[in-house]
Amino acid sequence: MTSKRVLILDDDRAQAPRLRDCFVRFHHGCEYDVVAATSAAETVTALTKGRPDLIILEPEVDEFDALSMVTKLRQHDRTIPIIAASKGTKRETVEAIFRLGLFAYIPKPVDFAPLEHLVAMACRST
Repeated sequence: MTSKRVLILDDDRAQAPRLRDCFVRFHHGCEYDVVAATSAAETVTALTKGRPDLIILEPEVDEFDALSMVTKLRQHDRTIPIIAASKGTKRETVEAIFRLGLFAYIPKPVDFAPLEHLVAMACRST
């Protein structure tokens, strides 16, 4: 069984355990190592510990600008699929992130079935 590393960037500390629970229930023939970061500093630390196969981010994080974060992530590695998961993100922000190479956008609260489908597609591309 293959293993995929997933980095979740969200300032809501309750979100990571919920998403981690989702990944345990996915049946794609993969095991997922889910790492959560709630700040820019934690993101940098997580990236130094290994390349993620997928990033799920909240575009509206208080501590850092999502466009800047995606730009920096893209400078680091343009091939990592990024899924934005958000509640009420402005359309302009989502469009700008798509121009930077966003793989997909999913609204919060995250629905399990669409997330599972997006993760399967994204992880096949890495």
